[in-house]
Amino acid sequence: MMIVKKRMNERKKGFTLIELSLSITFITVLSLAVALIITNSISAYHRGLVLNQINTIGMELVDDMRAAVQNAMVVSPEKSCGTWFAEGSDDADDCKNNSGQSLVAARKMTDVTIGEKNENEVPAVGVFCTGSYSYIWNSGYYYNEDAKVNENMKKATFKYKNVNGDALLEKIRLLKVKDEDRAVCVAFGKTSDRNEIDISGNEYNMVVTEDPIELLSENSNLALYDLFAPTPAINAVGNNIFYSVSFVLGTLQGGANVAAQGSYCATPEGIDNASIENFDYCSINKFNFAAQAIGGGE
Repeated sequence: MMIVKKRMNERKKGFTLIELSLSITFITVLSLAVALIITNSISAYHRGLVLNQINTIGMELVDDMRAAVQNAMVVSPEKSCGTWFAEGSDDADDCKNNSGQSLVAARKMTDVTIGEKNENEVPAVGVFCTGSYSYIWNSGYYYNEDAKVNENMKKATFKYKNVNGDALLEKIRLLKVKDEDRAVCVAFGKTSDRNEIDISGNEYNMVVTEDPIELLSENSNLALYDLFAPTPAINAVGNNIFYSVSFVLGTLQGGANVAAQGSYCATPEGIDNASIENFDYCSINKFNFAAQAIGGGE
């Protein structure tokens, strides 16, 4: 009799099937919660790195362009109209009527397909001329594997003359060129949709004295999606010229879409590799700054 009671007591020390099931369920839920927290933490960490990269590179570009403006001569861009265009010609009249805007900044728009969505009149290529340095840029959509630019709008290339002869640059994201005469803007206005910017001919009568600098290398995950500067404000009394510049800098992946309403980073429909990971590596930021030309004047 004592042996039977002893065995019954030993049986009571174990877990029942219900207790075991509840324990496993609790451990599973706890593991999923921990995994979710870790995943969200990693996602937030990656997005933080991308945002920091965008802000750091963006501020470096602001500093570079602001310095270019500050070193420019205090001369109205409109005065350059007479330098490049024959007096009384349609080009000269258009240039003067627009206060020399075409010699400050210009861009070309086209259609872009992102996944299954079509966006019309999106900035594709452009130039910005400060009167000391000029900038040539191609939109990030040319390098975004999820986007397709209208085939009629080709990336900008740059042909110029240096001490060694003619040189051609074809891989451009954001190129900085020594150009005190705003020749880059003049050449850009004469190009077709192929956007072959060529200042190497006798028409320009100039030699680029500094090698052009690519500010966003082809190994970079970043590119411009827009850059524009309206005609600068001129203070005739103080002989001051003030530029206002804005540009959009963003990553190449993650469904970047500067034409979208609301979120600029959204997983595009119809893309096989669309995932939350791509979204985590996406960031777009707009930078605005003002600068005053103080490099001297006439």
